[in-house]
Amino acid sequence: MTDWTAELSAPQGPASRVCHLPEVDSTNTYLVDGLRTAPEQWPDRSVVITDQQTAGRGRAGRSWVTGAGDALTYSVAVDCPEPAVLPLLAGLAVRNTVMKMTGLVAATKWPNDILLSADTAIDGWGYHRKLGGVLCELVTTPRGPVVVVGIGVNLAQEIMPVPHATSLRAAGVEVDRADFGRAVLVDLFRLIDTWRQDADEVFAELTGACVTIGAQVQVSGPTPLVGTATGLRADGALLVASEQGVVPVLAGDVQLRV
Repeated sequence: MTDWTAELSAPQGPASRVCHLPEVDSTNTYLVDGLRTAPEQWPDRSVVITDQQTAGRGRAGRSWVTGAGDALTYSVAVDCPEPAVLPLLAGLAVRNTVMKMTGLVAATKWPNDILLSADTAIDGWGYHRKLGGVLCELVTTPRGPVVVVGIGVNLAQEIMPVPHATSLRAAGVEVDRADFGRAVLVDLFRLIDTWRQDADEVFAELTGACVTIGAQVQVSGPTPLVGTATGLRADGALLVASEQGVVPVLAGDVQLRV
């Protein structure tokens, strides 16, 4: 069994504290509750990781359940006054790690999906399949706002629950879960630190990795519209050129139109 504390915690690892739970309903729920009841026990860059998540949550109330050891599932506490950009940074960190460790062609989809390239198109996803996702939740604490960044990546699943999903194993690649999880955290913290010093440098990485930018999209949610995604605003909003002009989208589901 992996010793996650040794793998991920300082001084050898990137995290300030690691809590490993063999099974939990949701790592996000566990960490959010911890920050609300005892924030001093969960410093910046604390991590809750599990081998099996039984009631994981995605965006818009979607569920995400994993088998034991099939996926990388963890949540990270990040002290951050600008929470809107964190889903983008976390998705980029996963994408970068996939590219470096496997050689597969990976990308991000605004605002929180990590994709692998595919040979055939699926409505809403284009020539891509979903490998993982990010769910961020803001918690107000005495030390200021803390964002719980939940990251889930399909590693070893062979049968996928929906046609637009995939895993690294399904793509023909095996990775060590501990090595992969550590690498994602290292890159996430690199991106956060770089963002605070030079946001333009990180924006170049974000836009280069995001398949949504330049694509024809259909947005549902608070601001439903159809148009072309042209870029990102400084606060992480997706800019969509439509009949109403260029509209910033801060929330909603985005489908890629083929």
